[in-house]
Amino acid sequence: MKTFVIASLATSIVALGIAADQTTAPTGRPRTATPTSPKLATAHASAGLSIESQNQLVGQYCATCHSDKTRAGGLSLAAFDAAKVVENANVAEKMIRKLRAGMMPPPQARRPDAATIQSFYETLENTIDAAAALKPNPGWRPFQRLNRAEYQRAVRDLLGIDVDVTAYLPPDTVSSGFDNVADEQTFSPALLEGYLRAASQISRLAVGDRNASATSATYKIGRFGSQMRQVDGAPIGTRGGISVVHLFPADGDYVIKASMHYEPLGGIFGRYSMLTMNIGEQLEVSINGERVALLDVKPNMSETDQQTGQNGLELKTDPIHIKAG
Repeated sequence: MKTFVIASLATSIVALGIAADQTTAPTGRPRTATPTSPKLATAHASAGLSIESQNQLVGQYCATCHSDKTRAGGLSLAAFDAAKVVENANVAEKMIRKLRAGMMPPPQARRPDAATIQSFYETLENTIDAAAALKPNPGWRPFQRLNRAEYQRAVRDLLGIDVDVTAYLPPDTVSSGFDNVADEQTFSPALLEGYLRAASQISRLAVGDRNASATSATYKIGRFGSQMRQVDGAPIGTRGGISVVHLFPADGDYVIKASMHYEPLGGIFGRYSMLTMNIGEQLEVSINGERVALLDVKPNMSETDQQTGQNGLELKTDPIHIKAG
């Protein structure tokens, strides 16, 4: 896409609309599992405290508070068996987090020495990690599709085409402020049709059609909009006018037209100010910040040109060669 601007270089004219006509055919716990062989995984699991030592530690220092009756923290370790840690990996993970942080046993309770605690949670880690290495389970992930912004950027990066995909795709579902959460990205038949329509149009723009007919687009601004301030995107030193982003579908020669607002009697809107102050106006036409035309605006312009009988409030450029995009 390219930004083209029509802006006034002098004092008081209001542009009604512009049209671009194509005149030439186009051209859980974060740990990274290290891949291990089954033999190595078995060796890891066998290192550290023995099963009997682990059961004795839990029974001596943990089971009093974490019994079936008291269930401190909503956890019971009365039936803890180190030989079945893999089957109860969720409980083991909770124990590892608390032991690593030094939160268990509580400071006021009886505690084994620090080396024993470290050996215990490392043994638990090695056991469940070894089992995970033998049977990797990456979990389940929902289907992830591109949202509208990602799709638009992908098209631009792959094909060099800027396309407004909002014309084809509905708004994405927002979850907690994000619109790329896979769990919330539904994929309905209507959405699939939208992607197909977008792909069809984008492919035509990317390939082009030498036999395509000329097309036009019109952009309007209000009659009473202020023309005394610089428009965002317009060149420095100009005021008023309009700045738009337009997709030129193909390389070709384009004509930019500006149709001026008129007064009830048919004269150009604002002509009395021009006559009173004896000033002239010029409209600058620029593409991507580069001036391509400069059009004179005269106070005697009227809705019907007396010499040609045509619309005298319409200004247009000579054909301008513009590349697609």
